Amino acid sequence: MVKRCCWGTCESNTKYPERLDGVVFVPFPKPPKNVEKCKLWIKLCGRPHSLLNISSITRDTYVCSKHFVDGKPTAEHPHPVDASSTHVVSPGSFSSESEDSEDEDWRLKKLSTSSPSKTKPSFSPSSSATINGLQRKRRFSAISPENFRESWKSESDKDQEPELPKYNPKRTPGVQVDCTRSYSPLELFQLYFDMDVVGKIVLNTNKYAVKKKEQGRKHQWQPIGIDDLFKFIGLVIYLGLSKAKSIRDHWCTKSLYSHRFPSRIMSRNRFQSISGFLHLSDPDEDLINDRKKGTPGHDRLHRIKPLLHDILLACQTYFHPYKNLSIDERMVSSRPKILVRKHMQEKPTKCSYRLFVLADSSNGYTWNFLVHEGKCRSVSGKGLVYDSVMNLLPLDLLGTGYHLYVDSFYTTPALFRDLHKASIGACGAVCQTLQDFPKNKANDFSRDSKRGDVRWFRDKELLFMKWKDSRELRMCSTIHKASSADIVKRNVKEKDGSWVAKHMPVPTLIKDYNKHMGGVGYSDALINTYNSLHKTMKWYKAFFYHFVDIACVNSFLLHQEIAKSKGQKPMTHKSFREELIEALVNYVDDSQESEDMMSGNERAPCMPEFITAGMDIHPSMKASAGRRYCANCKLENKHNKTPIICRVCDVPLCLVHGRNCFLDWHKKKRGSVSIKKYTRK
Repeated sequence: MVKRCCWGTCESNTKYPERLDGVVFVPFPKPPKNVEKCKLWIKLCGRPHSLLNISSITRDTYVCSKHFVDGKPTAEHPHPVDASSTHVVSPGSFSSESEDSEDEDWRLKKLSTSSPSKTKPSFSPSSSATINGLQRKRRFSAISPENFRESWKSESDKDQEPELPKYNPKRTPGVQVDCTRSYSPLELFQLYFDMDVVGKIVLNTNKYAVKKKEQGRKHQWQPIGIDDLFKFIGLVIYLGLSKAKSIRDHWCTKSLYSHRFPSRIMSRNRFQSISGFLHLSDPDEDLINDRKKGTPGHDRLHRIKPLLHDILLACQTYFHPYKNLSIDERMVSSRPKILVRKHMQEKPTKCSYRLFVLADSSNGYTWNFLVHEGKCRSVSGKGLVYDSVMNLLPLDLLGTGYHLYVDSFYTTPALFRDLHKASIGACGAVCQTLQDFPKNKANDFSRDSKRGDVRWFRDKELLFMKWKDSRELRMCSTIHKASSADIVKRNVKEKDGSWVAKHMPVPTLIKDYNKHMGGVGYSDALINTYNSLHKTMKWYKAFFYHFVDIACVNSFLLHQEIAKSKGQKPMTHKSFREELIEALVNYVDDSQESEDMMSGNERAPCMPEFITAGMDIHPSMKASAGRRYCANCKLENKHNKTPIICRVCDVPLCLVHGRNCFLDWHKKKRGSVSIKKYTRK
């Protein structure tokens, strides 16, 4: 059970051991046994009656040892010190006060304890929102309380221009493939599910099936190859296009159903067999990881780590985001109950896995994401939000000068200040209960304030703004200036009940936020339109289907960017998926590598070596003797000789600065580009 101190504004909590320095928790007097002492301690703790009263005292109510003169109750000092003063109050001097006055005094005391000034700051009139915010207050503050006493400024006041960091991306923003050539949907999809990725899944699935058969599972199993897995993935994407009540209905032969396509690719039993034995990680390594449960060495995401790493690497390799980015959460629905799953009542998907996603605001490309692993200690000590945002922004890969847009869940002044120091601008909506948002009432909105009115306040690089629309919107930014140069159209209801269209000023901050915040939302919309996810009782399979959706959407967005650079009209999302499905289900692979995976044998990796390796020739001749024509250069009608050969494929390939034919040839071999069999010359 978590122990918390109920004295004044104390933050001692066993949930955060870093706040405890030899602190001991003293149980609160229980009302049935000692009512007068309980009333006295309630008075000394100084909390409002709505939060601390006789009816709220339980066996889990404590006062920490920091508030006793001797560090604990003694005969000389049996009671904690007064939260409002240092004098000792006797039991007979206790008198009940009104709940409202107690609440207001405590709220004022909450801020005055952290400020040397005796002038009490003013708060917003909404007491319930303030109390709720104090109950869930941030663990650290980024704004000095003295700033709360300054008055709000209006749109007539001029603001200074913020110093924006220089935009310096690590790579040229946009698609990181050769845009001069044409790519089929399968070629773009195989950027994310290349032959290495698919080969690992095939090998692990076959090993897992053999292991389960040895344990007595009676399901029929025939080892799969690379082409079988591509057909399975093609049918998984097809199930997102053609919806049915049950997966079995796609193979139903009744006249009411006309799904002839799946049965032409593979039988229903074969599809369900692959779906049942699908495995992403090495089963032997799973056993080692499972033995570590309950220890720091246990990895909750071990079963998806191989594919997770490959998908993230591909997402960051083949596209570099533009200047504006957005971070938001994404929910992946699933049934299995594990620590990774979250139950969020306010979400449309109640029980699901939670992902923190970084997307490009211009097209919705998923560039980076994190899987929330459940309750765990913050690495930085500043909370889940801070760590998630910092981990989603690898500055060594991304660059500096980017503008980040987030919603109210991520917006904290401390985070925005640290991002500003790292040369990343930030803009976000503010939650009504955020402690660090200025709460001064001087020149604040009144009952006579009209729609379109603005109030703003600047604290160094942070700009806090309130804009009155149909409701009050609160924002925080390090990249905007307080100005209302734009106009927005709104339908306003008059006193006579009629609706009139009116134009009102809107801050540039609000307009930019609405324009650039929807990157993750657009990506989610593309995924949910033809969602490949279907019911499964294995949590890692739910992630596999989601990774397939990410690969489909990202490859479609790459297709749009390439078509845009050529001035061509891109395919629609549905047409792109249809062509991708046709290519996947008709994929044929008869290589020795696929046969090795089906038999469970790992093939030796392709490595370059000199043709003269092992030959007894003069050292000065090793770089030129035995040179052969490069197989990759021959495909491009070039004639270049090379002393390098692939020791597995027995194919000569260039490997020099500025021309890596060894890598290009193997990509073509493992992709969908056909290569004629090399003949030695």
